[in-house]
Amino acid sequence: MKKNIRFISFALACVVGVCSFGAITSYRQVYGKSIVKIVRKKNMYAGQSQKLKIKGKKIKKVKWISSNKKVAVVSKKGNVIAKKEGQVIITAKVKIKGTILYKKYKCKINVNSRAEDNKYVTANLNRAAELVDSFESKSNILVSPISLNCVLGMAANSSDKQVKKEVGNYFGTGVDAYNEYINTLIETTKSDDTLNIANSVWYDEKYKLSDSYIKKVKKYYGAKVYKEPMNSSTIDKINNWADKNTDGMIKQVVDSSCLPLYFAAFNASLFDGKWTKEFEESDTEIEDFTLSDGSKIQVSMLNSKESVYYENEYATGFEKTYGKERDYSFIAILPKKEGEFNISDLNINSFMKSKSYDTVLIKLPKFEYEWSSDDLSVNEKTLDSVLDELNLSSVKKCKMLENCPFEKVGTLFQKTKIIVNEKGTKAAAVTGMMKTNSIALETFDPKTVYLDRPFAYMINDNKSGEILFIGKYVNPKK
Repeated sequence: MKKNIRFISFALACVVGVCSFGAITSYRQVYGKSIVKIVRKKNMYAGQSQKLKIKGKKIKKVKWISSNKKVAVVSKKGNVIAKKEGQVIITAKVKIKGTILYKKYKCKINVNSRAEDNKYVTANLNRAAELVDSFESKSNILVSPISLNCVLGMAANSSDKQVKKEVGNYFGTGVDAYNEYINTLIETTKSDDTLNIANSVWYDEKYKLSDSYIKKVKKYYGAKVYKEPMNSSTIDKINNWADKNTDGMIKQVVDSSCLPLYFAAFNASLFDGKWTKEFEESDTEIEDFTLSDGSKIQVSMLNSKESVYYENEYATGFEKTYGKERDYSFIAILPKKEGEFNISDLNINSFMKSKSYDTVLIKLPKFEYEWSSDDLSVNEKTLDSVLDELNLSSVKKCKMLENCPFEKVGTLFQKTKIIVNEKGTKAAAVTGMMKTNSIALETFDPKTVYLDRPFAYMINDNKSGEILFIGKYVNPKK
């Protein structure tokens, strides 16, 4: 009897073993490494949401779980809502058709504080306005604060203590804290088709750039570092880099007159956004645009009805968003007083806080123009002199290379271009910092808000609150 029991037990064990082996085989076939994948954005901001997607074969059912519901919650359909700053693990329990098996897949999401809680961004509004006004431009102007800040941040990671101090004071935070901040922003753009931020560092192969500096700009700024002979061939490579990273908007940033060149750092920022709701081409009309001196020029004027309105003591405005997720916005700022104006005098902080939801009839001229910080035909000052006034003079003086006796005072510049039409907005910027011993750059009843006279505008990142571009449009012919 005992022998029979042992035999039956052994037989059952074999059957279970065979079944188990079959299950394990099936498990491995179904759950190969490339079969199932969670598609998501790694970085979010409090108040933002995103829909997680599962890609794979024979998926029958998915259960979603959040590791910390105080940071972010996830619905049965994979909708994640970020609640407060922190890190959360979202787990997908995936069931495969034809099996009883569940497999867990995990993804990490970083949640950052809301834009309105970000002290850096609030201070940046004032800095951006001051930056535009500092050039005392006689015509249309467009600057990219984010592009300039990337170059300043890379410079501040040098060993120069004075640069760290001045840039930290300008940012309103320590350089280490800004490194973390900008890294989060750049990482967010990697899964973004609308905004691209690229950084690069170039230095003469005959000299040494510290390993510590290279490590930091690569880690925090995603910078490509090029050790080059710094000749005319390298000049071509730099221009090709700018051309590629601005989608052809800015093709040339340096020429052979910049030689000898020992060190250079560049940022290229490209925004290419389609309106959430496009303007109807049939509504575009030829209308007058009144210049600061009272004379008029005819322009192609876009017309539409929007739902976000701004008004403070000094200006009125509207917001028009880009994309299905409305992650970016064009914010128009029309001074109540006609004629010339400074953006700093419009109290942009109170203007942004006045946001309300109301029907707004708007007019926006179609426009396209380029701007260069070193074009003294339109600007009273260059970027170098503006940085001096902003207490950032040490940036162009800092020593970047360890063993280069020829490295002297450098120069900074920015080139921008913008196109606004019925479909959307495309804007690009390249900011450069170059160290050489000679520089000779090429110079270059419902509410109504009708932008039929000089106005200001911003392109805003609604996720972070970062100002990508800010400008003044004063003359359609310039």
